[in-house]
Amino acid sequence: MAIAFRRCVVAAAACFVAVAEHDAAACGPPACPATRLLPEDGASVPANAPGFFYVSTEPLELFDGAGARVATREEPFGSGNLLVPERELALGAHTLRYATCAGSPRESRSFRVTAAAPFPAVAGELRATTGVASVDVATRSGSCTETVDAATAQLTVVASAELAPFLSLVRWQVEVDGASWIGPTSLAGPIGDAAGLGALTVFSVCGDAGADIVQHGTTLGKHRVRVTATLTAAPALPPMDIDVDLSCSGPRITTGGGVTAPAMPAPAAPAPAVPAAPAVPAVPAAPSAAAPGSSSGSSSGSDEGCTVGVLGAATPAPAFVALLVAALGVLRRRR
Repeated sequence: MAIAFRRCVVAAAACFVAVAEHDAAACGPPACPATRLLPEDGASVPANAPGFFYVSTEPLELFDGAGARVATREEPFGSGNLLVPERELALGAHTLRYATCAGSPRESRSFRVTAAAPFPAVAGELRATTGVASVDVATRSGSCTETVDAATAQLTVVASAELAPFLSLVRWQVEVDGASWIGPTSLAGPIGDAAGLGALTVFSVCGDAGADIVQHGTTLGKHRVRVTATLTAAPALPPMDIDVDLSCSGPRITTGGGVTAPAMPAPAAPAPAVPAAPAVPAVPAAPSAAAPGSSSGSSSGSDEGCTVGVLGAATPAPAFVALLVAALGVLRRRR
């Protein structure tokens, strides 16, 4: 009986160790760290892009639309590396090729090169929406993350028009009360978030979320938040600051902070077409009768009391007709 009991205890302990090891393995970093890379697939970048930020243990290669390798150099930059083109990129399709692990098949990410643009001087406008939201935080449980309610400030950056061409290459850095902030994550790390967009969610867990939760965020109350847009190898941009107040009694909101492109002005509506007025047929001018004793420089002239009419026929003048009538009267009386 005692032997059977000891066997049960050993079996239970073995099961516990196996489950604990499974949970630990589930939340540990992956055997081959995921590659983090900018820009995202299908993005567009200007021809004078200063470089491509990536985090990987394997080299990154750049190819043009014809499949030819583009001359580049690698430089260490922050927590990763920078792939810098040796010259301005040609317009059109380009592809970045990389491997997530040594010996693994190479993957690709395509983007389109557009016209060169001036480097931006300002990043844009920072906005915040506060309330209570569901947030995924790190946990020691086998799922690596757990959804909890948290007082949240969703940060949104409305990018400036001058930053818009470079938006796909920007990395976002957030500070809360002067300390670096990474946002919600898991014990496996911020996989795939090369741009740092996850940091645009500032939160504080509400209530007792459980003993397994290892990420509680910041404290409730008022905080000063600073967001900086970093364009690798380009002039530094001034940071954007905003004050937020985290409260578990705030309204329910949905997560959704991030970066939006600037609103472009709507094209002006074309003016309505005005139909042309129908053509009026020309009416020939009627010949004008000349007033007695008058002459027209364009249509008639006079010569010693005879008026030449419009048709060129000689017409007796009125004075001559009167003299002729008087002479005929005298001749009749003499008869």
